[in-house]
Amino acid sequence: MKVNGQFATKGTDYAEEEVISHVWVQLLIHANVYFYGVWLVVTVIHLHQEIPNFAGFLILSLLIQLPLQIYLLLATHTISHTVATVVQSTTIALLALQIIVGVPAMRQLSAFRRKQFQTERWQYMGKRSVAKENK
Repeated sequence: MKVNGQFATKGTDYAEEEVISHVWVQLLIHANVYFYGVWLVVTVIHLHQEIPNFAGFLILSLLIQLPLQIYLLLATHTISHTVATVVQSTTIALLALQIIVGVPAMRQLSAFRRKQFQTERWQYMGKRSVAKENK
């Protein structure tokens, strides 16, 4: 707060800071938080069926998101804030859990699809050889 052209203090050596906020950014953050549940359900159902998307999801989580989250945890500007440290630690723990659970799920899904492909291929080859014998 300015008093006679200077910043007034509240019993400290620091000048009072003006809080600047943006309503649209806050609204978008709230919408993002509420939309996260819908996004999560749709993503889990969709990724369960498609191997390339699931693999891309795991690769991005491991190679991009995890290093960025670790940086945000270890960066000097977040260490002094307890809340930020707790939130980042929780985010990293959930991300690590996601990767730990996701890799075996990806292997299992890949093995299932490989077996399904081989079964269909042998059925096709069997039908093809029967069709040649009938000619």
